Amino acid sequence: MHTRFPHTIPQHISNLLPCRCFLHTLRTEGVLRGLYAGALPSLVSNVGENAVLFAAYGRCQRVWSDVLGCPSVEEMGPLGNALSGSSAAVFSAMWLCPTEHIKCQLQVCQLFLVL
Repeated sequence: MHTRFPHTIPQHISNLLPCRCFLHTLRTEGVLRGLYAGALPSLVSNVGENAVLFAAYGRCQRVWSDVLGCPSVEEMGPLGNALSGSSAAVFSAMWLCPTEHIKCQLQVCQLFLVL
């Protein structure tokens, strides 16, 4: 998909654009607010998601090995591992969706406070 944006800025200016944006953000908002604003909710969300995924994957492997009739988790084939990963992703989504919803709500509230 082509946009008009890359064609409207001359090449010598577009090479400096990321640096200018970075410096402008540092000057106007500072280091903490400009670069790290919103990092904590994202970090908490990602840590929680990975923790739930890690914990659920092992349990889902044991359940699917019993369902598929495998003597142990190590002897499970690709289908069993795929089912285990998919099942663990469902539990991970149960953690991630509410935290993403809260993060979006906070972003919208912050946007309306600025306006």
